[in-house]
Amino acid sequence: MLTDLHIRDFVIAKELELEFGQGLTVLTGETGAGKSILIDALGLVLGDRADSQSVRQGADKAELSAMFDITQHKAALTWLQAHALDSDQECVVRRVVHSNGRSKAFINGKPTPAQQLKELGALIVDIHGQHEHQAMLKPAMQRELLDNAGRHSALEKTAQAFDTWKSLQDSLNALRQRLEQRGARLDLLRFQSDELEKIAPVEGEFTQLSEEQFRLSHVATLAESSVSAIDALSGDAQSVQATLAHARKQLAQITSIDTSLQEYDDLLDSAQIQVEEAISGLQRYADTLEMDPARRDFVETRLDSLAGIAKKYRIDPESLGQHLQALSQELAELDRAEVSIAELEAVVAQAGKDFLGAAKNLSAARRKTARKMGADIGQLVRELGMPDCEFTVDVTSDTKALWRRDGIDSVQFMIQANRGEVARPVAKVASGGELSRVSLAVQVISAASDAFSCMVFDEVDAGVGGAVADMIGQRLQELGSRQQVLAVTHLPQVACHGQQHFKVSKTSLDNRTQSQVTELKKSDRVEELARMLGGAQLTATTRRHAKELLTHARKLRTA
Repeated sequence: MLTDLHIRDFVIAKELELEFGQGLTVLTGETGAGKSILIDALGLVLGDRADSQSVRQGADKAELSAMFDITQHKAALTWLQAHALDSDQECVVRRVVHSNGRSKAFINGKPTPAQQLKELGALIVDIHGQHEHQAMLKPAMQRELLDNAGRHSALEKTAQAFDTWKSLQDSLNALRQRLEQRGARLDLLRFQSDELEKIAPVEGEFTQLSEEQFRLSHVATLAESSVSAIDALSGDAQSVQATLAHARKQLAQITSIDTSLQEYDDLLDSAQIQVEEAISGLQRYADTLEMDPARRDFVETRLDSLAGIAKKYRIDPESLGQHLQALSQELAELDRAEVSIAELEAVVAQAGKDFLGAAKNLSAARRKTARKMGADIGQLVRELGMPDCEFTVDVTSDTKALWRRDGIDSVQFMIQANRGEVARPVAKVASGGELSRVSLAVQVISAASDAFSCMVFDEVDAGVGGAVADMIGQRLQELGSRQQVLAVTHLPQVACHGQQHFKVSKTSLDNRTQSQVTELKKSDRVEELARMLGGAQLTATTRRHAKELLTHARKLRTA
């Protein structure tokens, strides 16, 4: 539910701060006062395209923000959590448009792309403008309205079945394409496999050989340093080994006098053992350091071979074994490609049957919903001043047409405006007034299926009046009992049904025109409705009529 809307320097609005309540809120005002500016501002803050024309002349930027209570709006809460934009049970959306046309968007204080505003806006606000019927004329929109009304669980099952079938079909097509190129591909794979098998790369081999090559290239240095270290440890009377032996001999003469020196003798004993082990290890290492030109040549030749073929295939030398394994696997797959295709064709065929089964269940659900939806819309259209109108929702299924995630159905809104006429698609209804009323009926009936969105109607009651206007007001008020509804209207018969009433007017300040919005209470509402009924000259009769309208609307709400 929309709770607050703040506007600053937007078009001709300098600064507006509005608080909205539940139920039906109406916005009225004289023609040209800027009633639709509020709707445009709400659309902009929820992701509509921004440009420099949105900024009030002379201002650097326009700032708009809206606050929503989404306590019970599971879809919005889930969306915010999925995008890491959640903040308790409230949602604050903000848009800043600069005079150069650039804009910034924020959700709960975090910068976001305008596209995300649009996604969130589609969940929490449903704006129906004066030309909303243009969207309703599209077959895809008609199908979407039908599915929204029916809340068809089969729709998700159909989409999942389609995705499964489509994925398998894509795999089958790819396999068939590979089979067409099978001959040339097999020749290439066999050549590459043979080439790699001759080299027979081993995992880790390249790294080990590289380390060995480095060691072989420094064998002389390694041998010389090893022998020098051995000589230092054990070569003569000055060596470490001889020195340790002498030290222990000296200690042996005095430990019998002072036993506390025994621990030092133990330490020297340990050191002597470690020195002897180091000498032995170094000697074994030195014995292995033989100048072997043949081994060095082999290592270098092997490294060159591995590096060369790796460069040819543009892969890391250590990946040669994995590449050979992949080639072998693809060869095996191609060898049994014909068998695989037959198996996959059977799986695809079954997936197709599963999709058609789900799609047919969806078609049956749509037809059931279509009968009720058509009857409900037809009844409402008749109440809106078209007494002979018959409205139907046709659902046509075609299993041979191009399959879609939303099934196999075409949905068409049909209308018979007058008795004796043939039912025609709504798109071919000639009268703009008739189309406007049909559109409103479709919107009201469709909106009843969503209990948590904020519905906005921007003068969709244009072209009607009198009893029909009163019926429109009643329907909007009824809709407002289930969810929040905002309606811009020029009809007093509609405005009287609002539980909250804002008046939009234009004033001149410092030779600048700007919009003002005032919330009307009691006598002010009477004056505004009287103006809408009788124009600039207000009389006792128009005021009395205005009071009667408000009393009539209040009785309907409390009935």
